[in-house]
Amino acid sequence: KQWYQRRVRGVFFALALAMILKYVHLNRVPSLEFCTVGLFAYGPYFLAEGLDYSGIMSILASGIVMSHYAHFNLSPVSQITVQQTFRTFAFMAESCVFAYLGMAIFSFSHSFKPAFVIWTLILCLVGRAINIFPISVVVNKFREHKI
Repeated sequence: KQWYQRRVRGVFFALALAMILKYVHLNRVPSLEFCTVGLFAYGPYFLAEGLDYSGIMSILASGIVMSHYAHFNLSPVSQITVQQTFRTFAFMAESCVFAYLGMAIFSFSHSFKPAFVIWTLILCLVGRAINIFPISVVVNKFREHKI
């Protein structure tokens, strides 16, 4: 039941933002429009964390619904600003995660086992072949340009 509630909170925030952007006409003040989007984008996360839930599913549902409904109610200037700002934040967060993982690799000792590496590569290739080839056959039945 909790997984459902987390998604519902995110969807509620996204739909509330879409309605506000559509009927309140914040497009006259782009900075206010941008701040409203930022607050509603992170609102589900803050609410979930305040209730001792994980906010990841809530913010994921909110982002999906916002991209379909709220984004098109923004003014063109705010659409570009919001897109570029969130892309920048996403890139910075991703860079921090990979830098942290890169530094963490030196914090413990490793034992290299060539057989493990070889079997991993073989099983990855076999798993890929088992998935890709049957799916390609199905997709090719419905495409004009075959892959």
